[in-house]
Amino acid sequence: MTHRSLRTRPFIGRSLQVAVLLFATALIHAEGRPVLAHSDVYTSLPADTVVTSYLTGDVDGDSVEELVVLYRTDGEVRLTLFHAADGRWVRWWDFGRDAGGGKDAALHSFDLVDANRDGSFEVAAYLKPSLKNILITKVLSFAGGESGSPNPTLLLEDFISPPGYPIFGTDNGRASVTFLNMGQGDTMEPDGTGYRRVYCWDSSRFEKCVEVEWEIPDRAP
Repeated sequence: MTHRSLRTRPFIGRSLQVAVLLFATALIHAEGRPVLAHSDVYTSLPADTVVTSYLTGDVDGDSVEELVVLYRTDGEVRLTLFHAADGRWVRWWDFGRDAGGGKDAALHSFDLVDANRDGSFEVAAYLKPSLKNILITKVLSFAGGESGSPNPTLLLEDFISPPGYPIFGTDNGRASVTFLNMGQGDTMEPDGTGYRRVYCWDSSRFEKCVEVEWEIPDRAP
């Protein structure tokens, strides 16, 4: 299985976005035929869509890559997954507010990672609450999902303060996700303590396996 990281540059023109997306989708095959229908993506999204990034990867374990698109529309950041079916892109799943953690947590970015090392990719969605100095990570699995009714499973949810990204790797041979708190709570003020928190994969979900606290030295002059 291969994973191609195909990102558009932010704020590029719509015509260039279409050209880049056409090239990217021509690399992906479904049922022996290339997926060329880049226009299917834009026609299924709002008219004012501005694509900010996109990735391809097999998220449901069927050996056919999906297309994940992050875009801005109507003042919001949204995320949509597309299936390749009969040589065309079919809108499959949208990251809604029910998956997003509430009205105060807006999508910030995303990635595709094989977090649990099962051979298919999970969607790591990163959210930024408007009034808190944190970045929330949600790891969603689509393994075993069907093209008509995806039902992602939440494998892990935690946050980093100040805002940052988790570390995906291994801990004692098990797939792991590490979060580092560098001495701040969910506000802008430091609280003098931090921690390293590690979640390890345990058959069907991530369980907390390590937590090490540390004190932040006083940096006052």
